[in-house]
Amino acid sequence: MSAERDINPEEDALGALARDVLESTRRTLMVSYRFLDRALWKMPFVHNDGIHLIGTNALAVAYHPQEVLMRYAVDSDE
Repeated sequence: MSAERDINPEEDALGALARDVLESTRRTLMVSYRFLDRALWKMPFVHNDGIHLIGTNALAVAYHPQEVLMRYAVDSDE
């Protein structure tokens, strides 16, 4: 028996868009804070619906796609 989950195309599209927002933000931070470049690229982004917005465990950056997109829509510079 396979342990695959049902893939919801809308959730995957939101996740991909939120990841694009986070990648763009990471690039912006790298330009502004060049000394953090290695730290900024060290941790991968991980989709996590169990958190409010964004968080880290020092190994990865977890994000809630809908929350990231709503916050970005309100203020893209935040």
